[in-house]
Amino acid sequence: MRKFPLKISLFILVLLLAACSNGETAGKEKNDNNDNNSTRSKDELVLSVSSEPESGFDPTIGWGHSASSIFQSILFKRGSDMEVKNDLATGYKLSADRLTWTVTIRNDVTFSDGSPLTADDVVYSYDTARTNPESNVDLTMVESIKRVDDYTIDFVLKTPQSTFIDKLMEIGIVPKKIHEADPKGYAQKPIGSGPYVLKQWDKGQQVVAERNEKYYGEKPAFKKLTLVYLEEDAIMTALKAGEIDMAKIPTSLSATKVDGMKVQEIMSVENQGIAFPIPEPHKVTKNGKEVPVGNAVTSDPAIRKAINIAVSREDMINGLLNGFGTPAYTGLEQMPWNNDALIIPDGDMEGAKNLLADAGWKDSNGDGVLEKNGVDAAFDIIYTTNSEQRQALAVYLSEALKELGLNITPVQKTWEEAELLMHSQPIVLSWGEHSPQLVNQLYHSKFQGIEYNNTGFYANKIVDTHIEDALMAATSEEANELWKQAIYDGKTGFGYQGDATWAWFMNTNHLYMMRDDLNISIPKPQPHGGAILDNITEWKLTNE
Repeated sequence: MRKFPLKISLFILVLLLAACSNGETAGKEKNDNNDNNSTRSKDELVLSVSSEPESGFDPTIGWGHSASSIFQSILFKRGSDMEVKNDLATGYKLSADRLTWTVTIRNDVTFSDGSPLTADDVVYSYDTARTNPESNVDLTMVESIKRVDDYTIDFVLKTPQSTFIDKLMEIGIVPKKIHEADPKGYAQKPIGSGPYVLKQWDKGQQVVAERNEKYYGEKPAFKKLTLVYLEEDAIMTALKAGEIDMAKIPTSLSATKVDGMKVQEIMSVENQGIAFPIPEPHKVTKNGKEVPVGNAVTSDPAIRKAINIAVSREDMINGLLNGFGTPAYTGLEQMPWNNDALIIPDGDMEGAKNLLADAGWKDSNGDGVLEKNGVDAAFDIIYTTNSEQRQALAVYLSEALKELGLNITPVQKTWEEAELLMHSQPIVLSWGEHSPQLVNQLYHSKFQGIEYNNTGFYANKIVDTHIEDALMAATSEEANELWKQAIYDGKTGFGYQGDATWAWFMNTNHLYMMRDDLNISIPKPQPHGGAILDNITEWKLTNE
């Protein structure tokens, strides 16, 4: 196996020792409850698997649209095989012009207060999410939402969009009468038709939920869920003490042993990489401020391609993730719209050097840094605060790519500071969604500089056309082939073989430590941030 440069190895060691210190100390302490399973409840789970929602549990402003909503139901969902499945809905039909999605819903569903769930509630939930200025759910593609009858709804779009099925998986349905009367109050005490009912919320500490006995689907095995909100350094202590049954843990704690507990690795679609500024340097006005755009070094595709092939992704995963991950080449791994054939021949430092030499980059003064046309191959890599993993990736690249003749400086910034710099300096970002809409957001020119989407101001008219054609496609199968064309169509694309707009490196799997008699079945590949509770109705104890 290829060895890490000494400085990289030492930095990784420092990070891992710092992260493991609490867990290793706890591992040396006496555990007074060696058989945790003997005293644990069979009807209750205490979990530390998600962050606390600051604004409450209102899906019309975004709660649950990218995570797990156990209090409300959604129209459709994806299974562990990533196929679309019915939830509240019984099916949908698409009009000949592909503008109207007619959705039918079950006629046997009630909210937890006993009131019936009808098309009126669906129309209200989506219309509120569409028109509420506080909502972070993008429904700008919708022209209107209409009730056809008690159990049928027409969603009319402004233009055809094949990814609209994903929007029908985002918003939990709320009871119109209750939410309309007091939206702020609803967020604190939600009523829904999901598998659980919120009973208590001690802000900053925990949420207590009880099984919804009126739930229309398979009833969950556990009558009570307690979601505790712990800092990372307190999680291992709580696991050792038997105070929690399951928690998400960093990969640095994967080897920590806790009696009565096991570690389970869950596949994810969360990918980490470097977004490159694409154009030559210039300035634009954004939100009333003049910000720099473009980079004199990364505007050269040879630089972007060399970085893609120079480092070994397997070595990076072993060093930074303790092996709990898989290589990422497009950022779309495991998705049906990814082109799995486009593997990058990485770990090829000599090939990367030759590529740069052919492009005119050379070290003419012997300082170890390449230059071209009077420009040194020097730039910053931005990583944001409170992200040890992003920091480790930035430092790893800065050390590994010195051999290539690149002078890279890792720079830590707050998210607010990063927003002003990420269009002119490469930035470490993580993305992972269950929708090809991510391709549209990251690579279509219309999303240049909008939030954290097309941060590099990439523009390619052919790629734009492939994306637009995919959105207009009549079927998901047809759309998937067009998404693949956007990656690389044999001549151009946003992927490495084309414009190399990103250097994707790692698909980061999620780790959970849980009681060893807990079976969580097969969750779907986890998105960025996680959605582990999506299949809570399938969880059970193995000794039951």
